[in-house]
Amino acid sequence: MDSIKPGEGLQFSKLLVSAQGTFTLGFFSLDTRSYLGIWYTSDVNNKKVWVANRDNPISGTNANLMLDGNGTLMIIHSGGDPIVLNSNQASRNSIATLLDSGNFVVSALNSDGSVKQTLWKVSMILQTRSCLGCN
Repeated sequence: MDSIKPGEGLQFSKLLVSAQGTFTLGFFSLDTRSYLGIWYTSDVNNKKVWVANRDNPISGTNANLMLDGNGTLMIIHSGGDPIVLNSNQASRNSIATLLDSGNFVVSALNSDGSVKQTLWKVSMILQTRSCLGCN
């Protein structure tokens, strides 16, 4: 599975894998804190190339990545408020996809036929969050 549709979620123990199997997106833990990240599937060390919530780790392992009915991508966890990764998508025709480039993109088809995208670009193997189109 390489995509999340509105109303679907990615549980803490599950993974998204890009279509060709190059990259994996999932939750991981360091000590008592957990994060959402992307890594090369073939990397035996699972070195993360992107971390969504590096400045806002969650406690424990009770978390899900959710795409709501309005196209908002967020981490839902038991330790507090949701961590919103994009906002103002405002489309019921959204999909979040992990690409074989390593990029993670939320695409939304607007009512006028145009497409709005929020892109987390990790293809350059950045260690910090790189987000084009984030609000």
